Amino acid sequence: MGTESENYTKLDVLEAIRKLANERTLRSRTEFLVKLPKHYNLNISTLRRYMLELGIKKNMEGFYKLPDEVELKLQREELSSLFTRANLDVIKDINFTFLSTNPNYVELLIHELRNHPILKDRIISMIPSTDGILVITNNLVEFNREIKEIKKIKNIND
Repeated sequence: MGTESENYTKLDVLEAIRKLANERTLRSRTEFLVKLPKHYNLNISTLRRYMLELGIKKNMEGFYKLPDEVELKLQREELSSLFTRANLDVIKDINFTFLSTNPNYVELLIHELRNHPILKDRIISMIPSTDGILVITNNLVEFNREIKEIKKIKNIND
């Protein structure tokens, strides 16, 4: 039967040490060992080596702390990993348009805009409000052109 100690990596241990350092309540390596999960089976020399690897030092108050620049670097690495897993895409040329309308038509308009053959590919998101819809688009020129064409039809039929 396998033990819990077989299910962790060095990265797990480093993350646990980093989290403890961020608490800024520990004054000795022994306190770290007491707080770390027992199944990591760390000794003082291994803990010291890992803390050096992370850049953890005592601050002016005597508590162990991860340097801010190291913490920022680690947070960036975590976000980068998350961005990769989430297939994050940054859309740079977005535009916001507010369509003011009768509150009774907000949901119907959202439905129709999502199904419109030209507009549906230009709309990134729509946020309903009590007096209209905030439309986020990736091509304002085409979006506005199509809205004008639709409004012209209304004027012709009036």
